[in-house]
Amino acid sequence: MRLGADVPELTSWDDLDRYGVCYRAPHLVSAGDEPVDLSCSNEVLEHVPAAEVPALLAALRGVTRGITVHTIDYSDHYARSDAALSRLNFLRYSDAQWRWFDGRRQHLNRLRHSDTSACFARPASPSWTSRPGVPTRCRSG
Repeated sequence: MRLGADVPELTSWDDLDRYGVCYRAPHLVSAGDEPVDLSCSNEVLEHVPAAEVPALLAALRGVTRGITVHTIDYSDHYARSDAALSRLNFLRYSDAQWRWFDGRRQHLNRLRHSDTSACFARPASPSWTSRPGVPTRCRSG
């Protein structure tokens, strides 16, 4: 399929298989994984424990031959359901205080853009391009 071509209707996982798409989620990426042409995530990296982000990015670099694209929601997700909360509300708490609020089902690592940029900028991570207001982009080495 080429860009600009009609987009096929996808109604099942089998449809993805027919187009050569292998959807792997949830999946713990490791060096032993088969190479992929594209890796992506949509509002996932903010839920990965902060200490695990560098290793995850290094593993993605190791298996991604093409491009890896990530969108990251840096906001307090509780603000989505409570209009009284600011999108940065969760930053007012210490780590110890936040652990009380931070649920196991929707862990938020509270990394800021500069923290994530530093993780991507490490030598074992993909080269990093960031544009304000545009989804975060990484280009694999």
